[in-house]
Amino acid sequence: MSGESGVPGGDPRSAAEDGWDWDALLAFIDERRVIPIVGPDLLRIEVDGVPTTFDHYVAKQLAGRMSVPAERLPADPSLNDVVSEYVSMGRGARQDLYPKIRNIVREASFPPPRPLVQLAEITDIDLFVTTTFDGLLESALNTARFGGQPMTETIVYKPKGGADLPRPKETLARTAIFHLFGRASTLPDYVISDEDMLEFIFSLQQEKSRPPLLFDAFRDNHLLLLGVNFADWLARFFLRVAKPGRLSDPRDVTEVVADSKMTHDSTLLVFLHHFSSRTKIFIGGGAVEFVDGLWQRWRALNRSAPARPSRGGAAGWRAPPRGGPRRGLYANRNHVALASERGNLRRQRLRRRCPRAQRVDFALQALVLLVRARLLALRPRPLSECRPPAGRLLPTRVAICAGPRHEHLRREGLHHPGGGGRHQGRGLDSRALSGAARDLAAAGAADVGVRSTHAPDHRG
Repeated sequence: MSGESGVPGGDPRSAAEDGWDWDALLAFIDERRVIPIVGPDLLRIEVDGVPTTFDHYVAKQLAGRMSVPAERLPADPSLNDVVSEYVSMGRGARQDLYPKIRNIVREASFPPPRPLVQLAEITDIDLFVTTTFDGLLESALNTARFGGQPMTETIVYKPKGGADLPRPKETLARTAIFHLFGRASTLPDYVISDEDMLEFIFSLQQEKSRPPLLFDAFRDNHLLLLGVNFADWLARFFLRVAKPGRLSDPRDVTEVVADSKMTHDSTLLVFLHHFSSRTKIFIGGGAVEFVDGLWQRWRALNRSAPARPSRGGAAGWRAPPRGGPRRGLYANRNHVALASERGNLRRQRLRRRCPRAQRVDFALQALVLLVRARLLALRPRPLSECRPPAGRLLPTRVAICAGPRHEHLRREGLHHPGGGGRHQGRGLDSRALSGAARDLAAAGAADVGVRSTHAPDHRG
């Protein structure tokens, strides 16, 4: 990579001078510690043989539909230019434009741009953040990883309702896209102007609407800012919001900026040079060139190695049955292991909330025995014909959690009538035990033997 910078004395953040290189980035990607933040500059399309970006296409379509005169707009207007001019003309409210833009996006039939497809083919990246409101990145991921099937998980942030990752990044079950600035709809809940951008940034740093899991992922992973076209003030503010401390504080992760607009902003470069030394600037071109170089190197590195499927990836994947996917259908063995791990984590969290461990396990064992006995009571047999196998015991002390989620246990007589609060445990009293014994005797329990024994005391 070579090139000149607007920083006085040269740009110390180039790959050759500052030590940042492709090998380090590829190692981070291999460990799934990289999050690309995709901007409009990667959405390269052609309209009538003329190259442009998708947001500029939408801007020109909107100007034509809303009769905004071309002479009042720049030669290649942005969406913010068209929205600002429409509002200043006094022909209608800003809210009228959101349904129009949504229709333009839905009617567009462009294939996924090549830079997005290249990113999607880097299967070691499992979380993408996009600053655009279209579905081109989702289409690229579904095409490259899932054979065109809609398997990518999409999360859309809204200033009023908020949104967050469904779980920490390390435990995501599928490849995910986070629409940081909303997605096209009829409601005014996505960014079409600088004013909208200001409201979204303000909402992202509010405690009640801040997505904590997403910002945890920003804190712990390396970020690639790819063609986001942030202005000076927005770039500084975004980098600060994405990090837990001051930009000048030491941190283990880096931010790589590949953006032609930000690269030529000398004021921003000077600020990053002095106050954010962990932010690296790609000076070998724009976002498209960066993605192409990254894709070629990743592909060369992984061509001879065995393919490692992405989360929810196409390797071993089956299309869901008609009518939608069934619960418990996983794409591959990794998903089965992941589901088991998530179940273990849920059980551990439950036990932390209920200090006396194993109480639920004992309660469920007793409940299974009682239900089985009552089912057998529907067709009783003489007790003399029963041969209870050894080892089937009904504990006389069953520790359970006395909370609203276990109301059915109290109705079955499993909970001690003197049970207290949420975390208070009690043993199975004599009335419940004798009632269980009567049920078993009446059922002629052929496969359940009952002996009085004492389980270990788990009251701590």
